[in-house]
Amino acid sequence: MVAAGIALLAGVLALNGAVLVAAGDHPLLLATTLVVDAVLLVGAIGVAAWYAQRYEEQGERASAAIDASHARLAGVIDSAMDAIITVDPSQRIVLFNRAAEAVFRCPRIDALGAPLERFVPTRFRETHRAHIERFGRTGGTSRRMGDSTMLWGLRADGEEFPLEASISQTREAA
Repeated sequence: MVAAGIALLAGVLALNGAVLVAAGDHPLLLATTLVVDAVLLVGAIGVAAWYAQRYEEQGERASAAIDASHARLAGVIDSAMDAIITVDPSQRIVLFNRAAEAVFRCPRIDALGAPLERFVPTRFRETHRAHIERFGRTGGTSRRMGDSTMLWGLRADGEEFPLEASISQTREAA
């Protein structure tokens, strides 16, 4: 469509050049050419505005669909029966679902932004840190943690408790 518009513009320019050369003593021919040019220009502007509006509407629909998808995903995560905690590359909590609030007895607002180690008993933090670093280096996408040993969590009130956990990682598109 753009190529056709460029070809039309080139044709109009060539025609205008020919008319200017031939019009010399014919002001009516020159005036007619100017009117035709004005009509073509107005039409081209109208078509461009229509395409711009259409493009904007498509973008708005796509954005609304993405927002709805994110809302559904957030609803699924928050209503999950298992605790789900997501961390950023520096191991700070960025997602803490309703089940995590119940398991760790910690309000979401207090957990978000806090280091994940907040929920790991002090005596296991070095080992936990080493496991996380090794997992990050391997490039694996998921594995079950604690297959051979018991894992322990730390609730907000200081109570330790046994838990089962899995770890996953994703790479964000650049």
